[in-house]
Amino acid sequence: MKITVKYHAQARQASGTTSEQVELHPPATVGRLLTLLSERHGDPLRRLLLSADGALCPALLLFVADRQVRADSTEPLKEGDTLEILPPIAGG
Repeated sequence: MKITVKYHAQARQASGTTSEQVELHPPATVGRLLTLLSERHGDPLRRLLLSADGALCPALLLFVADRQVRADSTEPLKEGDTLEILPPIAGG
């Protein structure tokens, strides 16, 4: 199945693209997709998506079909879904 991934803020820079289509075999979850993306794009994106011990970063803002989801969600993705990745933004 095809999932569209849209990158925002630092994730856009780390991935080197604004969006991409990813082919996954069901059942696919957000966590599985994030792990695949971290392997595909290397260290810059891996550092945003995963903690030092390899766990999914709980601070990510993730949206599927305009609904916020957690990185560890077990809800399966569906054909045609779009995952939007927005790393937390610090400032002040």
